[in-house]
Amino acid sequence: MKIIVLKGNEVAAGANLGAASNLSGARLVKFYHTAAATVTLVDGANTAIGNQALYTNSTGSQNVAIGCLAGFTTTGNDNTFVGTEAGRYTSSGKCHVAIGRNAMRMNSTGCRNNVIGAWALYRNTTGTNNTASGYYSLNCN
Repeated sequence: MKIIVLKGNEVAAGANLGAASNLSGARLVKFYHTAAATVTLVDGANTAIGNQALYTNSTGSQNVAIGCLAGFTTTGNDNTFVGTEAGRYTSSGKCHVAIGRNAMRMNSTGCRNNVIGAWALYRNTTGTNNTASGYYSLNCN
């Protein structure tokens, strides 16, 4: 994959920058970059959109994090975090879906949790196979 930078504030993000004149086979993802948000496509088919989303990811793959600090410490695989600080402290946990502000924020090694709602499953650290739906649901699990 190649990086293609467009004029002005338009940015296309990718990896393995090739010669600027050789655009064949380039995967183009076009976003507008601002001081408040960044877009990163990292190795392992990870996608991060938002300030410091997937920030410390170095080994995880197939992760998607959208939102400021979403999946911040994630090194696990197959996770989807959408919302500010969703899945923020998930380290080696895998196969999660967390949607909502602070959804599953404190999770560290728990696996296979499905969470929809702000602050849902917020304090879970190692629990697995949980489903939480709604604002503050299973917050103290």
